Parts: sequence; structure tokens; C-alpha cells
Amino acid sequence: MLQGGATNGGHRNRSGGFALDALGLDDAWSVQKGDGKKNTDYPGWGRELIAPADGVVVRARADRPDQPVGDESDPKYYAPEHPNGGDPGNHLVIDHGGGEFSMLAHFQAGSMLVKAGDRVKQGQPIGRLGHSGDTNAPHLHYQLQAGPDWENADGLPCAFANVSEKILDRGTDFEAT
Repeated sequence: MLQGGATNGGHRNRSGGFALDALGLDDAWSVQKGDGKKNTDYPGWGRELIAPADGVVVRARADRPDQPVGDESDPKYYAPEHPNGGDPGNHLVIDHGGGEFSMLAHFQAGSMLVKAGDRVKQGQPIGRLGHSGDTNAPHLHYQLQAGPDWENADGLPCAFANVSEKILDRGTDFEAT
């Protein structure tokens, strides 16, 4: 299910105008079980993440801890260069060629399977969904951008061959096959 919206303003930074925040659902389509205080209360927690398309990993950060409380974003766990928020936590950027770069963020601590310089294939496992950085619940932040630096690149609209929904907006449920 999408938390962020591609057509309702997206994220506030330059590269995030079309960004998507995807949460995992359980078999009953629930985003969370329990009171949401533990990361394990979220069905998406620890789910395998895969490369969205072929490319070369040009940036990878894997040294950040997960937020310890499932439904909080505590600044104590932000990277030092992002004391006021906006921290993508453990994240990577993949260069797909043609001026298109995917950024995937909030990987689970210790789960990233690739590093800068690695070539990845679409569908290849690259890590696990986590709760690192400035995030209020375990989810995957995904954006397509026009350069490797998420703080300075322009955002690009994206589409997925394995998602039947053509408009991905806040609250959209979809199944990726």
C-alpha cells in the first residue's frame, strides 16, 4: 500500500516529487498488527527488497541503525548530517542509464546485499525492508530521479511493469507480481 503520493504533492524535496512510500500488508490487507510499537508489528518489516531494473549501484549507505520504536521517527537515530530530518537511512542509488536513477531508502540495518560498484539485475535481492533514518514506520521509500544525488536531482515519474495500477497515489493498494 502506498503511504506517499506520486500525484498529490509527493515528498517536499526536489527529487521526491514522484516518490512512493510502500508498506507491506498481511493476508488480511492490514498495515500493522498490535499497537505498532515494535517494528515486527508491521507485516512489511524484513521483507526482501529487489532491484527495480538493471543497473549499477552508484551509492550505498548501510551503517545506520533502525528506529527502535515502530511508529516513531526519533531524531536521535538520524545521521549526523540530517539532524532536522530528511534522513533516508540505509539507502542505495542505482544508475539505470539514460539519465534515470532509482533511490531506495530505509533498508533494515545489516540487510543490504549490494555495494557501490555492483551491477544488479531486475528482480535481484538487494536487502530487506526496514525502519532506518527519518521514517515513522517500516516502509520502502522509492523514487526515480535524474541524477545520483537525491539532494540535488530532479524527480522523475515512474511506472512499474509488474503493477497493474496506472496511477499510484496515497492509499493505493496494489500487488506486485
